[in-house]
Parts: sequence; C-alpha cells; structure tokens
Amino acid sequence: MAVDRETVRRVGVLSRLEIGAQEETQVAQDMDKIINFIEQLQKIDVTDIPPTASVVPHDQPTRADTADPDARPEDLLDLAPERVGPYYAVPKVVE
Repeated sequence: MAVDRETVRRVGVLSRLEIGAQEETQVAQDMDKIINFIEQLQKIDVTDIPPTASVVPHDQPTRADTADPDARPEDLLDLAPERVGPYYAVPKVVE
C-alpha cells in the first residue's frame, strides 16, 4: 500500500500535527515503511505461540487503594498542574 500526500494531510489533520509541504513526501515514505513492516509481521505464523503480556516475568507490586484520612484538600490541590479556586482545572473536552 503506497501512502500518498493526501493521506499524510488527512492523518495530520486527524492527529492535529502540522506537517509542512516539504515534509509530506518524507512522512509519506516513513508511513509507507511502517505499513510495509506491519504487513510483514502479519504474515508470521504465530498459531503455536501463546499470548504474552511481557517477555520478562515479573510481579507488579500493588498497594491498597485506601483513602487517606489525613490528606488535606489544599495539599492535594497544590499537586495539580493548574487550578481554579478550590478546583482542579482540566482541558475542556466537550463543546
């Protein structure tokens, strides 16, 4: 599958990337290489290989999800990257 410049423009818009006119050809070639590599991977027979989450066996340490009765709201708000009064400020996601 050959990636053309129009596809690069559409992907740029969807991913909110500014891809300049001079970069479009290089990005198209890079995307084409990635897609070709994925097509090669899809041809590999993996029927006898069990699903694997990690190639390195390890136990993920976990901690109890408990409320901290000593946590003060002001201390927690100080950890926020941005706040408005007594609230966390987050980017608007719904118009």
